[in-house]
Amino acid sequence: AEVRLPAYLERSEPQRIDARAGVLAPVKGSTVALVATANRALASARVDGADVAPQGATVHARPIEVADERKVTIEWRDDHGLDGQRPLVVQVSPRVDEAPTLALSGLPAGRDILLSSDTLRFTIGVADDFGIRRVGIQWEGDAGENGQAPERGERPLMAGGPDQAALDVAATFCPDALGVRPQPLVIRAFAEDYLPGRGRVFSTPFLVYVVDKAEHALV
Repeated sequence: AEVRLPAYLERSEPQRIDARAGVLAPVKGSTVALVATANRALASARVDGADVAPQGATVHARPIEVADERKVTIEWRDDHGLDGQRPLVVQVSPRVDEAPTLALSGLPAGRDILLSSDTLRFTIGVADDFGIRRVGIQWEGDAGENGQAPERGERPLMAGGPDQAALDVAATFCPDALGVRPQPLVIRAFAEDYLPGRGRVFSTPFLVYVVDKAEHALV
């Protein structure tokens, strides 16, 4: 099978997948063209009951856009007038474009106290079935004085690409460098893939207590 992925995945080259087992599971929205090759020249062929002119020993089925589950049936007759013992039936079952998964490593266990001038370092592991667009971190603190809205911010860390299915990203967080005042903060990593409208996928949140030098001396 020659599989062209949906345009949003930004991969121009088709994938070639062995479909002799009779099962094919391309991502929904792909365009699939089956190519069957016999061990001798063919006189005629039919795909889903429609005549298709073979090219020597090869049958090229018309490309189909995969939206729902379906079967493609290929029949043939060789140049000696002999039919295939049974048709080749390929079950095409589209699958969804899965969301990225994230895992954080290198973080201290339990409650973490961070001096505002120090740097928290950890690693973000991201995996996706096709491509990772971007990875970063975002944070949210408590409400400011006089009922102000909670302090929020974010920092992009790495751009991926259509062919980047896995990334290990080194992340750093220094409150003073980012202009974040001492306070409890919830930090989360995020990743974006290429599926339109999906938005960001977040890691498990991590709580850190940012303190100044005076507070740090007390803890």
